[in-house]
Amino acid sequence: MYNPLTRDFARKLVRLERFAELVEKTFVAHAEALDTELTSRGENFPEEERQELFEHYAEDYVELSDELPTLLRYSVLTAADSALEVYMDGTCEVYRELHKIRLGVNDLRGTGVKRAREFLTKMAGVEFPNPCPTWTAVLRLHDLRNCIVHADGYVDISREHLIGLSKSTLGLRITASRTITLDQQFSSGALQAYEDFGREFDLVCKPLDLWESVFPTEEPNE
Repeated sequence: MYNPLTRDFARKLVRLERFAELVEKTFVAHAEALDTELTSRGENFPEEERQELFEHYAEDYVELSDELPTLLRYSVLTAADSALEVYMDGTCEVYRELHKIRLGVNDLRGTGVKRAREFLTKMAGVEFPNPCPTWTAVLRLHDLRNCIVHADGYVDISREHLIGLSKSTLGLRITASRTITLDQQFSSGALQAYEDFGREFDLVCKPLDLWESVFPTEEPNE
């Protein structure tokens, strides 16, 4: 990796994956423990009373097995998307400072990663592959993130394209009530998509030599 910000971005993704795995396992363990406890408590109950016992705790079980894991996956996606924006904006800022450019990324129209890419294309002459599948992937994830952050996961008519996206994205479902649901497989696939783009972004920015003046390449020992 040529850009130290790339390494920082990659570390953030690794920590997010570890965080997600740990909390996912915790939810599973608590859900299984609740099921085991209820099964044991109701073992000698008449069928009707046993059914009432499980119904009484049904909300707790749904919370552990579905609602809280969905919030976790929402959070992981949001954190990864924010980390990408910080990474790209940081690269733009280094270029601006080294080349004494008055216009910064925040002076351009638009927001987020699209604005950062526009800055690097127009101001630094960075040539991104066209088409760029990794860029398309993170833009789709960014659309999901926006829907989660700004509409609490509800897919309104202006985001109709997300329904089509759900058919080709592992772990992404949109319910009949038009709410985004993320299954356990989603997080690892999303984090991999961000990692893939970070690797490609690092490569296309290499010709700028942004980091040679800050972190010069060490000469090998003779």
